[in-house]
Amino acid sequence: VLVYLNAKNDLEPFAIPNLEQMAALSGVTGTVHMAALVGRTGAYSSDPAGGIEAFNSTKLLVPDDAGGLTELADFGDVPMGRPGALREFISQGIATFPASRYALVLWDHGAGWVGYGVDEFGESPELLDLPDVTAEISGGLADAGLTKFDLVGFDACLMSTYEVAAALAPTTNYLVASQELVPGHGWDYRAF
Repeated sequence: VLVYLNAKNDLEPFAIPNLEQMAALSGVTGTVHMAALVGRTGAYSSDPAGGIEAFNSTKLLVPDDAGGLTELADFGDVPMGRPGALREFISQGIATFPASRYALVLWDHGAGWVGYGVDEFGESPELLDLPDVTAEISGGLADAGLTKFDLVGFDACLMSTYEVAAALAPTTNYLVASQELVPGHGWDYRAF
């Protein structure tokens, strides 16, 4: 499970419990593995998560055997609301964590056909529009030599629309999203 967790906005406090839930996956199952690309600023929360102190950068985190998170890389200030980062995360994530099935979770604000993934700390507030999201996912898959994810999920508001489903149909077998507002706490990642 690859989680693109863009908390470079007012949702940052809600990322903390989700990261703690991911850390709780340690040792739960030997068949499901999770890696998260996490962007934070510390502007909205200075709380640690999974044993990782608050940071102002973008890090690759995975659950460890001690019930916490391990930092595999710090990429500095990555503009997560601009094309490039999602594609790179997908292609490198698949290369680094080979598996028989892949899921991608997109965590952040959602706006349906308008787009997904607000980064308040770029040159100006940035958002991946729906064509960007589609191009990033299909490009990352192509770079990795795959054609589809087994599942793409949006832990984001308003992403279950016809436009989103139609745009992503060529890139995934299943789409999980809400047509309504998603509560701040989002998904329960312990369910993976």
